[in-house]
Amino acid sequence: MKRNALSFWIHFTLLLVGLALVLCLTACSEPTASEPTPTQEPFHTDENTDGVCDGCKETLDYLYDEESRTYTVYTAEGLYVWSNVESGFITASLTLAKDITLPAEMKYDLNGDGVCESNWQPKIFEGTIDGNHHTISNLVIHSSGNEIGFIGSLHADSIIQNLHLTNVSIEGAANVGGIAGYCSKNTVITGCSAGGSITGNSSHTGGIVGQLYGGTASGCKNDATVVGENSTGGICGTLSAGGKIVACYNIGNIKSNGLAYGTMTGGIVAKVDTASVKACYSTGIIQPGAGTNPMMGGIAGYGMNGTFTVNFWNTPEAGHPVYGIDAPKTNENAAFVDGSTVTWASAAEQMNSTLTQGLHSWKYVVNTGADRDICPLTLEPVAS
Repeated sequence: MKRNALSFWIHFTLLLVGLALVLCLTACSEPTASEPTPTQEPFHTDENTDGVCDGCKETLDYLYDEESRTYTVYTAEGLYVWSNVESGFITASLTLAKDITLPAEMKYDLNGDGVCESNWQPKIFEGTIDGNHHTISNLVIHSSGNEIGFIGSLHADSIIQNLHLTNVSIEGAANVGGIAGYCSKNTVITGCSAGGSITGNSSHTGGIVGQLYGGTASGCKNDATVVGENSTGGICGTLSAGGKIVACYNIGNIKSNGLAYGTMTGGIVAKVDTASVKACYSTGIIQPGAGTNPMMGGIAGYGMNGTFTVNFWNTPEAGHPVYGIDAPKTNENAAFVDGSTVTWASAAEQMNSTLTQGLHSWKYVVNTGADRDICPLTLEPVAS
């Protein structure tokens, strides 16, 4: 009897030990069943760039690619998202997928007087902006500040390409331009254009860029009316520090309101200092400042320290400079198109012969359209 009881308790104890071991192994082992996958929002794609998400069919304002840190923008709302993603200094790149018209609503008080007078706020930018040959219309900036344009200040090694602005109304103090107010070293603005009204109430005002310090503008067109005080030019106000303007043309009217001594006004650029202008032309009316000894040139007002290569100009009599480069008073490499000795066809041929493939891959084509008197030559990119 005692032996049977002892045997029972031994078997019972072993059973408890075995059960505990099984429970322990179960608790410490990895689960065999997969964990549930959390619900995810649809991943937005737009392969045909029609502004509609391929997966969810929602209308898109923008797409953001985290890997490249690039906003692809379809609407004005999407453009505002990009411009406000970082405070003051934007480093996320931008690609336009459609033409964009900015709203008539004025959103920004740039003068700090309690009145919103602008629908766009200039920012500092570093990176790449690709307009993708699209147009932004009705941009309004009225500011008493400096470095005013679609981009206020373009940082070194940045690029703005294939961006077109139309019907702009831009006003600032110094460094005012359509595409950018100020451009640093090694910046590139290429294949861009501006139209509308651009006004600077101080120095360095241009249709494309106010001041180009060591950067390059190529393949650009200005047909905006540009008004400034000093250093007022069709493409650029002041070009310096090894900067380059290549294959650009101006058909807008350029005017200086300056009353000081020696104001500078030019069809392409007002002042060139240790920089170069190559294969450019201008046909817009040029009006100099009213002060003593104004400098007004068909290509440049002041170019004593500049290098000029095969440029042409012809303006209506109402704003007819005497020289292509007023200082040092020369038409060498800044020739007047008189229609007989020098024609626009021969000008195009000469300019094209100086242009090389690569960054400055552009060629001039004689315009046979109804606007040929104002715009005798147009630019086309050269396939590399």
